Amino acid sequence: MIKRCLSLFSLALAILSSAGASVPQDRTLPLDRLEKDIEKALRDFHVPGLSIGIVKDGRTVLLKGYGVKQAGGREPVDEHTVFGLGSATKTFTAGLAAVLVEEGRLGWGDRVADHLPDFRLSETWLTKEARMDDLLSHRVGVEDLPLLFLGTTRDRNEIVAKTGLLRPQIGFRTGWAYSNIMFIAAGELAARIAGTSWDEALRDKIFDPLSMKATGSRFRNIAAVKNRVSPHWYENGEPRPIPWSNMDATGPAGSVYSSAADMVQWLRLHLEGGTLDGRKFWSSGVQAEMFFPHSLLPDIHFGWKTSLSAYALGWFVTDYRGRAVVWHGGNCDGMSAVIGLRTDDRLGIVILQNTFPTRFEYDLMLRIMDMFAGLPEYDWRDLGESETISLTLNAFSPREIEQSIDPDTSRSLEGRYVSKLYGTVDVRNEAGRLVLRFRDYPAAVLHPDGGLNFTADFGDKARGMFGLILGGRSFVQAVFSAGPDGLITRLDVLGFGEFKKLAGTRRP
Repeated sequence: MIKRCLSLFSLALAILSSAGASVPQDRTLPLDRLEKDIEKALRDFHVPGLSIGIVKDGRTVLLKGYGVKQAGGREPVDEHTVFGLGSATKTFTAGLAAVLVEEGRLGWGDRVADHLPDFRLSETWLTKEARMDDLLSHRVGVEDLPLLFLGTTRDRNEIVAKTGLLRPQIGFRTGWAYSNIMFIAAGELAARIAGTSWDEALRDKIFDPLSMKATGSRFRNIAAVKNRVSPHWYENGEPRPIPWSNMDATGPAGSVYSSAADMVQWLRLHLEGGTLDGRKFWSSGVQAEMFFPHSLLPDIHFGWKTSLSAYALGWFVTDYRGRAVVWHGGNCDGMSAVIGLRTDDRLGIVILQNTFPTRFEYDLMLRIMDMFAGLPEYDWRDLGESETISLTLNAFSPREIEQSIDPDTSRSLEGRYVSKLYGTVDVRNEAGRLVLRFRDYPAAVLHPDGGLNFTADFGDKARGMFGLILGGRSFVQAVFSAGPDGLITRLDVLGFGEFKKLAGTRRP
């Protein structure tokens, strides 16, 4: 029944696209007008820099940078400037799987546990039944816990080994539940088949063959990239530079960085059906399956009017003004990206910017689609808010004179605490201050709030852990609890949840 509904969905998208094709086409992109729109939007949205690539009918019609790499700086963004892609990385994980499918080494319907023995779900039958296409279409239905993959020093195999602890959010294959963790598992599965790491498999099978020389996925290599942007978040409505975050644990779900010039190659490959410049990466049939809707999204709003919305394998599939659009956005600390394909008229767009969050990149992609279709353009405000979003994350500021913690209370709290999901944390008294020393996460100083209540101050080391926009210090609530006998039994840290105290531990 679900397959029949999805087939009808695909048919409907095809009808919409063919209907849209009857609209008179303006094949010439009005570059002067577009560039004025971009420059205006950079000011309206307070975006320091942007890079854009547009492919039409096999030809690159625009490849250019705008603005600066860092707010207040003078270094211009160009087409080779590197940005983080965030979740647009998922298109590469799906593409790597497509290469392996074409090679006959992987099937979209392969059981995950056959390739990843450490993969578990909450019930045995779910573990046995989960397939590769379930991982790539967000229909496994489990919760997505950001702290399993953000800000952690764990490797991806350790993350996959925790999947059996994830609670179901919806029924298996009954709907769409976005899951970065399942994409990490999909990347590790592909790596296992390729006989190397996910990062090396991407390099060998996609980046190098496509001559994507500025593209990579490992944090340690970013420092050597001289032509890269500074990420920004908004403080009081103005962009503020922040460092790049280490996304290595996120990997297949969000760690790829690239430039507009390189991403044009990625657009061209998909617009040409999997074969580019005489090299076949995958067949048109494999790509058709990759773009086939696997999960319906009836209640998801994208900021523009859609009649039909779905998720395929690593790609969203929606309609926009009567035409099918295959696309994916991405956000990471201080950067945003969107990739859009209209395969019926061979149009591809990539937009990279060095801020998050705005809706600017989506608005611009749709504006370009309107220009090529010769359709009346919507106003910026009709497609998204033209004001920057300013978030205040630092709800707590340390007091100049803090409440003191008496030695007896300090000794009662000290010790080792453990969580099945997040490992161990030691509570230590260091120079008169209580400190949380996690095994796999940055340390935090505990500021007393009275009784057994504290504010955990992670400083500026927790970027990426408690949200996508972290420019300064990060603070979360931490509460100790005692049993009937008055002895401390647990610690709850907001975002992590419960850590149980190990008996007999006091001074680690």
